[in-house]
Amino acid sequence: NLDLAYNKIQRLPEKFSDLKSLETLDLSYNILKELSMSILKLTSLKSLVLRDNYISKIPKLIGELKLLELIDLRDNNLSEIPDSIKSLKDNGVRVLI
Repeated sequence: NLDLAYNKIQRLPEKFSDLKSLETLDLSYNILKELSMSILKLTSLKSLVLRDNYISKIPKLIGELKLLELIDLRDNNLSEIPDSIKSLKDNGVRVLI
């Protein structure tokens, strides 16, 4: 588990993709504007909390995170919700927008 909430993080370093066994990532209450594609390499991720950032869009391939059980996108600047998020919801993932 990795809790990085309230750290004024603006972007995720590419090295995040090395955390292959990470199951829970909390990046809430930061200043992220976009989500790096490196997040898609976190294939063990079960919980992704991105609440209260400035994210305007998320990667369309977010649905490739097959073990995901929860994604929290509340209080962001999302201009659109990709179909992959809708698919996650249809597959039983708890999606909070």
